[in-house]
Amino acid sequence: MTRPRDSQRQRLYAAELAAAARVPAPTLDGTPAAAQAFVDRVTRSAWWGRQAHPTWKGDRDIGWPFRSGVPARILVSPGRSTMAGAWASDWVERRRGRWYPVIRLGTAARRDRPAAIADPWVILHEIAHHGIPEVAAAHGRQFARLYLGLVRRFLGPDHAGALRDEYIRHRVRYRQPPALTGEQRTERAARLAAHRPSTGSGRTFHSRTMAVG
Repeated sequence: MTRPRDSQRQRLYAAELAAAARVPAPTLDGTPAAAQAFVDRVTRSAWWGRQAHPTWKGDRDIGWPFRSGVPARILVSPGRSTMAGAWASDWVERRRGRWYPVIRLGTAARRDRPAAIADPWVILHEIAHHGIPEVAAAHGRQFARLYLGLVRRFLGPDHAGALRDEYIRHRVRYRQPPALTGEQRTERAARLAAHRPSTGSGRTFHSRTMAVG
């Protein structure tokens, strides 16, 4: 399954870095156990069960096919001592007879920020990747909205306010787009048809649209 183009990735990273610099989060002790306990607090919450989107990674039973569900647990995997980054794995890992989604967290020091495995900003970012549909852009509107909710719920309103401010400053789309009326859908279809190249013309026309949100 192919995701849409990740068009606002760099803007979201910039917003997160700026927000974390304005309102740092209390760091964890840097051990995998502490990071796993923080992740478990998120995934065991009723909030996560309501807000995260069901995905195939949410099924914890053995065997195929995986059923869609909200991930009930996400495993923390520490990176090598030279790894500073973090990422959410596209696959699940088997542990003690069950399958779980995984986030990999770097343990190396980073400039002006704690190691990824000790940084709640980074950990919540990676958790959010496992709470959006597979068809959504990796750092798109749905991701940004869920990440903001995670920050508000598990870091606090000051951190969420800083992140929302930086979203706006860096033009990160995170609000739910308004639903189109029947008339608006008809008008949009007419505009698209007007820009569609004529059959057999041998020429290709490109139109540029601007997403608002």
